[in-house]
Amino acid sequence: MKKSKAILILALLIVSACRSERSETSALYYTNPIYENTSNTAVYFHEGLYYFLRNVNDQILISSADDPVKLKDAVNVSCCNMKKNYGLEHLWHPQLKLIDGVWYIYVTADDGDTDNHKMYVLENRESDPMKGKFEMKARIRTDSEDNWAMHGHVFSHNGRLYMIWSGWEKRRVFVENQCIYIAEMDTPWSLAGERVMISRPEHEWELQWIQKDGSSATRYPVFVNENPVFFCNELTDKAYIYYSASAQWSSYSCVGELSADKDSDLLDSNSWKKSPKPVFSSDREKGIYGSSRPYFTTSADGSRHYMLYTVQVSETVNADKNLMMQPFTIENGHPEFRRPLGLDEKIPGVLM
Repeated sequence: MKKSKAILILALLIVSACRSERSETSALYYTNPIYENTSNTAVYFHEGLYYFLRNVNDQILISSADDPVKLKDAVNVSCCNMKKNYGLEHLWHPQLKLIDGVWYIYVTADDGDTDNHKMYVLENRESDPMKGKFEMKARIRTDSEDNWAMHGHVFSHNGRLYMIWSGWEKRRVFVENQCIYIAEMDTPWSLAGERVMISRPEHEWELQWIQKDGSSATRYPVFVNENPVFFCNELTDKAYIYYSASAQWSSYSCVGELSADKDSDLLDSNSWKKSPKPVFSSDREKGIYGSSRPYFTTSADGSRHYMLYTVQVSETVNADKNLMMQPFTIENGHPEFRRPLGLDEKIPGVLM
């Protein structure tokens, strides 16, 4: 009887240990995707929390968690109804930024006509961006002709504030060209000078707008550089801008790279050099299509770097997108992303 009781106790201890190990493994490792059916990638880390914005039914929703993997289960709070409050719709890629203690959201929207897409800035002076409301601060006029513009990304470098974005050189007629521009900012809601083009679609991998089966979301050519994001720290040898190349509705969308010396004039187009090949792209053998929309974050302790990006679930036009996340390294000063990890691969998490 005593022997049977001892065996039962031992079995219970083993089960408990296995459950504990599974729980610990779940916290330390994850598999992709971390969020399904979303096209946004802008996860912002601040004081132990990861904030994620989405645009749903002309509203901007914000959520937070201590681990990006938990964001899919986090509570969403509506921080602004753009259509109800400001008559704006077709929201694209809202991004959260804390500047001098004030929270800002940079978002693209229009008056119902997507040819009128412009960039807007919302402001919230609460210490917690999940509280209060984000209210309209300004619309950013990007050039004298007030051209179409989207995907504004704001960053600081060497004590100066900049914005990079994707925009038209001029209004489209038979061909649409989306280029990457940069300008210095005099406030978080206004530009200090003229825009400077630092990249335009030119390589074959930047010029794809027809899907593999011959279909397309448009009847005219669309050549794309968009979703620019700045990346530079004490480990990198240069200042980098990563961007999406080729149309987002295609499985050919990929990630391009621009680089400049850290102490160069970022407003001089000659400072920027483009990689002749994409630095991150699809892996059809793994069912990973259209890997693009790069964004960056770190582990909770800041020791590891992660790239967030979206992939299409199939090779059809405008297929749903899923949010992915995987670590990358900085080797000899250069970020190395390698290939997309598969959907069933176990990846070390940000809390590990």
